[in-house]
Amino acid sequence: YVDCQILLRRQKALYPPVCDLPCELRDTVIDLLHSDRESLKSCSLTCRAWLPRARYHLFRCISLDRGHRGDAFACLLRSSPSIASYIQDIELNGSQSQASWWTTDHRKGMFPWPTLGPATRVHTETDLTEADAWLRRILPEGANLLTKVRSLRISAVPLGATLTETLRPYFQPVKVLSVDGCKALAFSDFVAFLRAFPCVESLRLLAIQWLPRGSSPSEEGPDSFPRLRSLELSHKVDMAPFLSWMIEAGVHHDLAFLDCSIS
Repeated sequence: YVDCQILLRRQKALYPPVCDLPCELRDTVIDLLHSDRESLKSCSLTCRAWLPRARYHLFRCISLDRGHRGDAFACLLRSSPSIASYIQDIELNGSQSQASWWTTDHRKGMFPWPTLGPATRVHTETDLTEADAWLRRILPEGANLLTKVRSLRISAVPLGATLTETLRPYFQPVKVLSVDGCKALAFSDFVAFLRAFPCVESLRLLAIQWLPRGSSPSEEGPDSFPRLRSLELSHKVDMAPFLSWMIEAGVHHDLAFLDCSIS
């Protein structure tokens, strides 16, 4: 028995367990696997010391849709709330499933959307309620869980007052905001949506539409709008009213980078 113990100690000295690697070397190994999710999952199961770094890469960037992924994310956070502290970049995508607000149904008898190209799908105000219900279902109960998020992308979601108020407590600290394929009932709804993110420094509008209604943005102080440093506008944005509003509201003074695609 004594001889076996001595032999085991010698083997441990010659071949130390992988868990005893120096922390710098351990983190370097895991960092090299940042794009290999299966290997990262294996690393997270290796030992307790490997778990935080593996989770950093597994959950740093996430994309949620109206399918299984969004519901699975909600269940995961309920069982392990600490995972939320690793999330830095999040996308809320409403186009990757059979979402009613993104399908064509002319029987609803609502407004066709104005566009610079081919005719787009119709939209109803009840779609806002569906989108808001979806977000309330997948987002955690505690808004403080997502305070580490610095980049937010909203895709294929109708913008309105209820949805804005749902997102506001979760994502006020975000620095980068991207809007892609979203629609608002009025330009004032879109402006109110932007005001919900006062810390945004970089804004990317890839595709945004609003109905030509007569309402105007509500009067608020200049500090209620983010102090943008970077603005990107694609050719799928009717930029004239947006840029005119920015100049009239005086929210363009801090811009250091502007990228516009015009066709």
